Order: sequence, then structure tokens, then C-alpha cells
Amino acid sequence: MEAEPVIAPEPAVEASKQEVEKAVAEEPVESAPKKSDEFAYLDAAGFSSERFKIEIKNLPKYYGINEMKKLLNVKLSLATNKIKIMRPGCPFLFVCFRDDAERQAAIKAIDGYTWKGKKLQALEAKPSPDPLVKRRNESTKPDGVVSVKKRRTLEESVTALAYLSYEDQLKQKQSEMHNVLKGFGDEVWKSCPTLRSYVEEMRKLNDGLPCKLEDI
Repeated sequence: MEAEPVIAPEPAVEASKQEVEKAVAEEPVESAPKKSDEFAYLDAAGFSSERFKIEIKNLPKYYGINEMKKLLNVKLSLATNKIKIMRPGCPFLFVCFRDDAERQAAIKAIDGYTWKGKKLQALEAKPSPDPLVKRRNESTKPDGVVSVKKRRTLEESVTALAYLSYEDQLKQKQSEMHNVLKGFGDEVWKSCPTLRSYVEEMRKLNDGLPCKLEDI
């Protein structure tokens, strides 16, 4: 008795088609790169006093960092963790503490306190962004390409007017010297009343300048 031939089943075309469509549907779609969180460091393990920062405003024009430390830590008996002065004579600064209780105590003690004839103002301040992450975000375009600043050539660094022709360079320098002399004449006229008549006479003779300006 002959064995019946084995008939292979037809390929499941429809099933294969569905699997392909499913695979395509599940394929991840590329999206625009997300910028890094500039404040992620606040949630990282470890302590950051940026969480408990205050801003002190209306500071006197002249004060030193040691004077400020003495005022806050000694006279007002506060427990500062860090004092950040932006620049000498700046009318505001930032102070960080170790917890919110110390921050609130500082605001209560400082706000309205008179120091060197100035009534100080104190309020909660937002934490500063991570400078490295911020710089990276600023240099990254929406398409994910990192923009690189064009390096200045040696010629551009040494010769500021290298992009101009020689004739235009002379004109530019002549114009700049004209402006310098004009400003000098204005200062002399303001600060030396006895020379005002002389300055005005020179201006009439030298196209508005206090002296003659030769061509370069």
C-alpha cells in the first residue's frame, strides 16, 4: 500500500503580513533629543545647599565679605553654609543654608534689618542651574547637533581690523580718534570752567575738536 503524499501547508501569508506590520508599528520612532535637566543635581544623592538659598537685597555700596560673614554668623547668630557675592559693591547677594528651618530663620532676622544705613530685604531664592549642563544645552541645537563656536584666527586676534582693506582701516582709525578727541574736549569743558572759552574757540577752528587732528 502506497503511503499518502505529505502535503506541506501553504505559507500563512496573512499572518506574516500582520507580524511585519506589528514589527513596524513597534519600531521606536526617533524624536528630537531631550535637553538634560539643569536641576537634576538637586535630586541626586548628597547634600546641596542650593535647595535652601535666600537673596539679600538693598545692600550698601561698600561692604566686604568678612563684614557680611560677621553680620550674619556673629551679630545675627545665623548658620550660613555659603555666601555668594556676585561682584564687589553689588546691591544683592545669595546665602545658602543647610535646611529650610535655618533659611526661614535667616529671612525673619534679615528682612527689615538696617545695616550701614540700608534697610535690607530677604527672600527665598531659586536654586542655580548646573553650569555644565546649562552650557551643554545652550550649545545643542534642536536637531541634536552640537554647535561649535568658530575659533578666531591669529590674524583676527592680533589685528582687529584685518577684515577691512588698508584704506578702510585708516578711515576707521581716523574716525575713532575723532571720537576720542571730541569726548576729551567735552570732559575738559565740563571739569575746567576756566578753559571753556578756549575749548569753544578751538572747536570753531578744528571741526568741533579741542585741537587739530592730523590725517593718519
